[in-house]
Amino acid sequence: MGLKRGAPDAPLPLRCAATFFLVGEAAPFAPASFACLFLLPFLYPYLGAPLWIQAVITGLVLWVSIPVSTRAERFYGEDGGAITLDEVVGMLVTFLMLPAGDTIGEQALILGAGFVLLKIPASRTVLAPLVLAFFASVMWLIAPAPMQLLLQPAAPPKSGRGRQG
Repeated sequence: MGLKRGAPDAPLPLRCAATFFLVGEAAPFAPASFACLFLLPFLYPYLGAPLWIQAVITGLVLWVSIPVSTRAERFYGEDGGAITLDEVVGMLVTFLMLPAGDTIGEQALILGAGFVLLKIPASRTVLAPLVLAFFASVMWLIAPAPMQLLLQPAAPPKSGRGRQG
């Protein structure tokens, strides 16, 4: 079966779940990368949640994703490009147990955004600044701490040896 981007004959709730709120269908290219990019702003509050809440969210999304993705393949074809729910599960599993509010969690979010942008095909890099601007705007509104990390000047090296004279 060929890869299909849209499946108008599929029930809307199935389409929304399988394509991460239709991002997989609407993305002009690289639907998995766009789904990851749209998930990143939601990861900051996810990282701030207690571990048991992160585990419950990840477990529920994983539990729902298997039957949803399997059923969606009937409409989108086997391993349909628009089915991006598996990417969402992968991101949740990847970020599970990373602490928010410390440098590691914040850098992981920033690196995740950069990685998603690097996945965009080279022939389409003209859109990368627009995607980055959108992501930066959203992140600045809901999670300013990681964005301020990007804008901080590097601290000068400290000389910790000997007395200063």
